[in-house]
Amino acid sequence: MQAASAGDASAEIAHLLYPSTDSGKALGGQIKQLDEAVMSSTQGISLTSVNKVWISNTLKNHIDPVFDSIIKTNFKSDIAPLYFADTKVAVKEINTWVNAATKGQIPSLLTEKSLNKNAKAVTTNAVYFKGSWLKQFNVADTRNLPFNVKKDETIDTPTMVGITTIREASLKGIELTEIPFINDAFAFLIIYPTDPTHTLNALEEELTGRDLIDLLAASQPSEVVLQLPKFKFTADAKSIKTPLNNFGVTKVFMPNADFTPMIGKSALVLDDVFQAAGVSIDETGAEATASSAAVQNAKAFKLDLKNKRIDRPFIFAIVHKPSSLPIFLGKLYKP
Repeated sequence: MQAASAGDASAEIAHLLYPSTDSGKALGGQIKQLDEAVMSSTQGISLTSVNKVWISNTLKNHIDPVFDSIIKTNFKSDIAPLYFADTKVAVKEINTWVNAATKGQIPSLLTEKSLNKNAKAVTTNAVYFKGSWLKQFNVADTRNLPFNVKKDETIDTPTMVGITTIREASLKGIELTEIPFINDAFAFLIIYPTDPTHTLNALEEELTGRDLIDLLAASQPSEVVLQLPKFKFTADAKSIKTPLNNFGVTKVFMPNADFTPMIGKSALVLDDVFQAAGVSIDETGAEATASSAAVQNAKAFKLDLKNKRIDRPFIFAIVHKPSSLPIFLGKLYKP
């Protein structure tokens, strides 16, 4: 929507995405370069990221051809007319597109409650990632181990256990564990406060992109017995309008937002932005219950190796290492 807007609305989005960039054209070019860098190194992983702008069919003939070209070139997106008044049909059309674009990984992005009949435009983005560890865990070694949800709450959760080489760093009260994928252009990062009493919410507010780059640069390899809770995040769709508001992007949602770069007149109102993101990573891709795996073949590991046990809430990220670009961020409070 940064390319679709002008004035304060465009400036807010540009500042959020790239604070040092003044030009919308420059920003679009940088996003294109990052996308090309990430998508050119996907051997051994499954990565899908798709975008689309849906606009009221009453405005389809007013789209500026320059804008149409920019979003196709820089964002690999296009514009589709949609009859928003029929919510059921509109939702079905959007979901059918998302399902096809993500090869069935995200079958449903919206519900009928997601759309307002007065809406004139919706932007959609869907991301799906699945990767294999460089050194996979043995399903038979997965067992129930304690996970400290908070100071007065501990649960037993299926935990993958195996010998692997990770990278570790500790800076400014932040701990980083980096677990490699089979494709070394990507890594799975686990980030949590050194002090267990420091909350994830506080860390999330304090953590900056510079911190992440510094932690990655400072990390050192270490062979360990890694104990990592097994978890899966499905691709549930969510509105990200409120988070965008919290980051200072508000004017683009106002009735007087300037969308003249998109349609040449100010008849358009941005109703919402929806995003669905899913990550699926386990031991080997096979399903196994923790109780039977623990009972069957819980082997002993070398005693001279350090145990690296992830047993409390953490922030996680999947990062494209050459660009230091996080392609997925999340928090795990309770496996």
